[in-house]
Amino acid sequence: MSFGKTEFTRSIAATTIFELRDMDNQNLLGQETFQVINAQKKYQRARRNPWSFF
Repeated sequence: MSFGKTEFTRSIAATTIFELRDMDNQNLLGQETFQVINAQKKYQRARRNPWSFF
């Protein structure tokens, strides 16, 4: 058995599943789902002061 480490430096905009596979026979060794959370509120209206006419 061998061990290793890698760094992944890529931007992702959607939930992504990462898989670790054996290079010889492509057997699945591990899997992890990374969920992207969008902090932007799509449906929230901008608030105005109640006395503003514009």
